[in-house]
Amino acid sequence: MRILAFDTALGGCAVACLHVNPNSPEPHQQAVRRVETARDQARILVPLIQDTLAELSWTLDELDLIVTTTGPGSFTGLRLGLSTARALSLALNKPVVGVETLSVLAHQVTGSDPVAVILETKRTDYYFQTFLPGGIPQSSPQSLSTEAIIDVLSANPYRVIGDALNRLEADMGKDKFQHICLQPLSVTLLDPYVLAYQGRSLFQKGIQNNTEPLYLRDADVSFSKKPVRYLARHE
Repeated sequence: MRILAFDTALGGCAVACLHVNPNSPEPHQQAVRRVETARDQARILVPLIQDTLAELSWTLDELDLIVTTTGPGSFTGLRLGLSTARALSLALNKPVVGVETLSVLAHQVTGSDPVAVILETKRTDYYFQTFLPGGIPQSSPQSLSTEAIIDVLSANPYRVIGDALNRLEADMGKDKFQHICLQPLSVTLLDPYVLAYQGRSLFQKGIQNNTEPLYLRDADVSFSKKPVRYLARHE
């Protein structure tokens, strides 16, 4: 199975191509590209996909599966990734699978400890979810305050991973952060290989076309306080 996986929901673009044999856990071929950026993802993503495919001398028509993240994450990045995946799926008549961002990051952590994934919202709260070892969800994805996260992490030891750990440490204080956050792993991009394998696993279970975005809060929208001006009035 030839898989194209990509994410734009975090701090840039991450793309991977894997050729995985049905009876082997190791990929027959693999290639990856990562670009960290807070902007220009719309300009970067498609050329990055083309470069990754070219490294393996693949064409889009040779793909068997397209995988992307469904969120939570950046509103703009998330919409870009999902719209690109849907467009490729429709144009190529290939299946597409969506994977939750928090789940991918939880699967990047190995070991026997439960995991807490903490992502940036660019507001005062955080995207948060806890997982049992092996990436099994323990709680639902949610948006939590610093105080609520302290309560969760103080009750049980968790390894923590995410792109918001520096801000969380500043909010908590260094001493408390070090006391309740086990082996913190700060990331700015998720691992697209892990994303690809999770997408394959869901596809093998019969799950596909599950590309509705996971929004845990409304978009930040501001409205002008200036009075409405009319060009003409009709009596």
